[in-house]
Amino acid sequence: MSEQNKALAKRVIEEVLNERKLEVIDELYAANCVINDPSVPGGKTTGPKGYRQFIEIYLAAFPDLHFTINDQISDGDKVVTRWTGTGTQKGALMGIAPTGKRATVTGITIGRFQGGKVVEGEHVGARLGFPTANLEPDPGRCVPQNGIYASWLEVDGHWRPAATSIGVRPTFGGTDVTIEAHVLDFSGDLYRKSTRLAFVRRLRGERRFRSEAALQAAIAGDVERVRGLLQHAKAPW
Repeated sequence: MSEQNKALAKRVIEEVLNERKLEVIDELYAANCVINDPSVPGGKTTGPKGYRQFIEIYLAAFPDLHFTINDQISDGDKVVTRWTGTGTQKGALMGIAPTGKRATVTGITIGRFQGGKVVEGEHVGARLGFPTANLEPDPGRCVPQNGIYASWLEVDGHWRPAATSIGVRPTFGGTDVTIEAHVLDFSGDLYRKSTRLAFVRRLRGERRFRSEAALQAAIAGDVERVRGLLQHAKAPW
């Protein structure tokens, strides 16, 4: 059954998203399915029709959107899929005007299957067009106060400019402190890699935004500030 569920999860990526066979949604999703995703108004979609409308919004904004499955793990009635998505924003997305820029995002989808159909799903990961590396500091290391920082992140021996957030992600109702670094102009895979982070300047404090669109606009501004600060600066080592 686990392998059958993995095959169904793979069909969602390959047929629905990559091949644009949206009619397959009715075949793969149960009538009462619930898909949880904070980027959706209300935080979730219900039923095949609601999920299809959600997909249509993203495909209209990113007509060349394409997903790659990086890894899949199944356990009982659940399948965890780690994926990478790429696309160019040529249309408006939830109040965000077209940028014409190509973006790469990574994320995880957790699907629960019953009777050969998706009955529940949860999208976790990069949703805002700014994929991040989630960092865990070495024990005993001091961590700066919550906020947004211009920084350098070492990736495969090379130091790259990064916009780093330290905080609880208040816009999403978080409570645990996390460290997330968005590496500028980088589309590689940082999953499970050991990195080093060097802080340069605190740009602002942590804020709770009224919408994801407002948060995305703020992040875009943070990224450009980091670019301006570090584009002519020397890496720390």
